[in-house]
Amino acid sequence: MTRVLIGFLALLLGSGLALFASKERTQKDTAKSASLEMCRCEDHGSSSGTTTPAHAQNVAREQPRHPLRGVIVDIALNDSALIVKHEEIVGFMKAMTMRLKVDPQVLPRAKKGGAVTGQLVRRAEEWWLEDIVFTDANRT
Repeated sequence: MTRVLIGFLALLLGSGLALFASKERTQKDTAKSASLEMCRCEDHGSSSGTTTPAHAQNVAREQPRHPLRGVIVDIALNDSALIVKHEEIVGFMKAMTMRLKVDPQVLPRAKKGGAVTGQLVRRAEEWWLEDIVFTDANRT
């Protein structure tokens, strides 16, 4: 009887420790997920669990980049974006018209109806166009 009682207590103690470890791991995973959500990035092996503007910018640079070629349909100055009708990005995206965020310093050089090439990148919840080159033949 004593052996059965000791065995039962050991089983309960073992289950309690496993449950505690599982709960602690879940709390750590939740905290890490919240931290990653703050910079809206994917877990890319960072062990620090911290997010800073520099960290978020580095993660943005690590995102897949896709060459894009299209024509500027409109310019959204207040939103720092170009509306671009682009060609198909083979194996990634069909041809379509998209609103693409850009560095505000690019906007003065943009011309409605002008051709543009660049790298399509997903940052947070928005698509960005980086490494922009205006290829309009009329541009000097």
